[in-house]
This record gives sequence, C-alpha cells and structure tokens, in this order.
Amino acid sequence: RVMGHVMDVESAPVQLSRGTLRSVFQAIKHNLKEEETLILVLDGLDDVQMGHDLLQELLTLTSQDDKKHRVKILISSRREFATERGIATPFQIDVDAQASIVEDIKDYADSIVSKSLVSYDAGIAIRKITEKSKGRFLCMRLLLLILPHELASADVNKWLLSITDDEGINGPFTIYNYMYHSIAEHHHQFALHLLRWVLHAARPMYSWELLDAVNSELGTNYLDTDVEKVTRGLLTMNTTRTVNLVHLSLRDYLMGIEWSSFSQDPQEMIARACLGALNPTFILQSLNQPWSDDYAMDITPKQARSLGIYAKT
Repeated sequence: RVMGHVMDVESAPVQLSRGTLRSVFQAIKHNLKEEETLILVLDGLDDVQMGHDLLQELLTLTSQDDKKHRVKILISSRREFATERGIATPFQIDVDAQASIVEDIKDYADSIVSKSLVSYDAGIAIRKITEKSKGRFLCMRLLLLILPHELASADVNKWLLSITDDEGINGPFTIYNYMYHSIAEHHHQFALHLLRWVLHAARPMYSWELLDAVNSELGTNYLDTDVEKVTRGLLTMNTTRTVNLVHLSLRDYLMGIEWSSFSQDPQEMIARACLGALNPTFILQSLNQPWSDDYAMDITPKQARSLGIYAKT
C-alpha cells in the first residue's frame, strides 16, 4: 500500500509539493491498523536534491503525535548534512558512529560467513571491513554485489585478504578499484563506454537507449541482463530500467581515474551518437534551416531509433 502511494507521487506530471506530500502521508497513515506502527527509513538524503521546505514538511509530519496512526522516520545521513539542513530528530542515525548499526552490520557479516559463502580467512577480512571502514552500509552492499559475479571463490578470498589489514579499509574506493580492474578484457570496451555515458549523459538513461548507443558504436549485441554483470556491479538497473551508478561516491572515483583507452571527449562522443540517431530533416527543421525532401529521403539515421527520444531532448 505504501509503495503504491509512493509510485503515484513519482509518476505525477507535476513536481512534488508540500500539499501533495501531506496528502500522500495522510493516506499512508490512515491505511495503518490501529496500534500499528510504520517505520519509514529515509536513506541517501545527502545524495538527492530535496527542497528545504519539503524536508521540513516531512519532518513535521513524522513528528506529529497520533496514538492511533503511529509513523516514525529513521533518517540515515552524514552529520555535516544534518547540521547544515537543520535536521533535528531523535531518530536520526549517524551511519558510521551509531553503535547499534555497527552491531547489525556485524551480525549480517556473520550470517554470510556462517552460510559458508566465503572461506574462514575471507570471513575474518569481511569482519575487518565492517568494523573499520567508513560507509559500512555501502561497503557491505558492494561486497555482496561482488560475490555473485566471482567465478571462483579463491579470487574473492585473495582480494579480501589483500585489501584488509589491521587498519581495515578507509572507504569504498578500494572496492571500486577492484571492481573496475576486474572487468573482463573482452567486456572492457563495452563496460567503459557504458560508464562514460552514465557519467556524462544529461539525464539518467533507460537501458534500451544506452544499449542502443553503445551497441551501435561498437557493433556488439549486449542485453539488459549484461549491464550489471559486465561492469562488475558498478552500474545497476532499477525497476524503471534506468541505468545508474551503484552509489554517488562512484562518480568521484571514476572522475579520478585515467581513461587512457579513450581519445574522444565524452561530451563529443555523446553528441555524435545523438546526431547519428536523428533524421537530418528534424535537425534542419529545429534550426529553421531549409532542406530538400528528395535529399532527406535518401538519408536514414545510422543508429537504431530507440536513442531518438534522448537525442531529441
């Protein structure tokens, strides 16, 4: 029921307003049974551009005392962000300092080890990561993304042991570095083209648009199901079929590496692909330039049409 209301908000043609937020929130509250408590977990607040008025409205709504319809909110954010935005709630979580959160993550790691998904030594290494690293949730998520893609557990064990020492790891960049350098050589060009598109595209791209552009350029035939696998989990696909970085911090890592295999500027690469996907008639019309129907009929876009909507935008 809650997800239904959320999807209604996401699909609305107009921008979310305080009134809409109140309406959705009231609908959620009144779907609750008496004495039932709903806990909303608001994660990644640091990574989204949520207006101050909407944030304050949300905090106001969740702080209202209603014994029949109890809704609590857990906000996961960095301390600096909370201070800057004036977030004051007893339910706020500091993701790297809250003792109970650390214990939960340890329990989670223990369950992975107990199911023999990794060796004993690798289990010790995972525990070091969860105990010592910054951004524990993210590091744990990335570890779980890596494990299913490994063909041999020995590779995972060797890597885990190599990146952990008495100090643990300082953050997710070590994991990103492993994921990036473990992309198979025969998938390398495809994966790097995908990453460059996602980094520099003007908006999140749907999988069919992105695959259309990259497959056309490389002469390959990759599918939706290949995106996460060949990029080693650096890219993810959500339910709306848009392709995204696994986490916003990955952008910082990718912007700092050397793209030695590419000589072309990414913006130029994207512009050329978009021009190749559009009919010349459309381009000339949009520029108020004259064109010849006879000439335009003989020219067809070099790329498939599914990139056309993105190219026009």
